[in-house]
Amino acid sequence: MVSSLATYRAEGLAPDFAVIWMGGWLASWIIAFPALLVVAPLTRKLVAKLVR
Repeated sequence: MVSSLATYRAEGLAPDFAVIWMGGWLASWIIAFPALLVVAPLTRKLVAKLVR
């Protein structure tokens, strides 16, 4: 939903909106998913240390 709103605000409701949106969504997930796999465990460890 966030990527569709960002695409809509940047491009408007273009005839190829879905193609532009999917391209942006895929590119963001190529970066976001591996980052999540690295950052999430580090964040959990940090929070566990802060809560103790």
